[in-house]
Amino acid sequence: IHAGHGEFPRLVLAPSDPQDAVNKTIRAFDLADRFQIPVLLLTDQYLADSFFSLPRLEIPTSACTPHLADPAAFTEYARYALTEDGVSPRLVYGQSERLVSIDSDEHTEAGHITEDLANVRPAMVEKRLEKMRRLRAIVEPPRQTDVDGADIVLIGWGSTRGAIDEALRQLQAEGRKAGSIHFTELWPLPELAFPSGPAYWAIEGNATGQLASLLKQEAGLALAGRVGRSDGVAIDAPFILEALS
Repeated sequence: IHAGHGEFPRLVLAPSDPQDAVNKTIRAFDLADRFQIPVLLLTDQYLADSFFSLPRLEIPTSACTPHLADPAAFTEYARYALTEDGVSPRLVYGQSERLVSIDSDEHTEAGHITEDLANVRPAMVEKRLEKMRRLRAIVEPPRQTDVDGADIVLIGWGSTRGAIDEALRQLQAEGRKAGSIHFTELWPLPELAFPSGPAYWAIEGNATGQLASLLKQEAGLALAGRVGRSDGVAIDAPFILEALS
């Protein structure tokens, strides 16, 4: 989420199962086109190597809505025009007689490199930040299960969902007041509020607690502990329960 030159908006999605992978892939292409940003589809070995029983894999037949502008709407075209929502009307090469000029350095609205640090640069930075704010507003919130009244809450992302759901059922069967919060859209994080009281545990298939660190940074969440696995073996419910015991 921090790789790259400069601060620019991007979206990170982490599907939890095959159906979610289909849905998230379609969403990735749609939002990449709509917001004109890179979208990262974060899968892992567990999801790739697993077998699933599904009643039916639903694959939509309709294509993503294109977000290209109409060339007839412009007498002069500016590729990076400043707009209220931060998203400039987009034409592509060869679409019309309008000149499409792009530049990966800081640029004017017309797409020409600039060193105007007093006016153009601040406006373009704010343009990208506004796009990020709009993107954050449509990010799907995490799925919350039985969080109200819980004394322990398991937090996970991506393909750990099945293992966390199974561990949650086992904890509840033992009489524990347990809940879970599961993320499939990781960046930008939506506005989050974590109720005080429960002990929050991050369940992750990595060594450093990547989501745990992100939640501490962005939401100030103090965790009771982490359950991590980085030996190449998938996290399962028995592994989670043993770590919690």
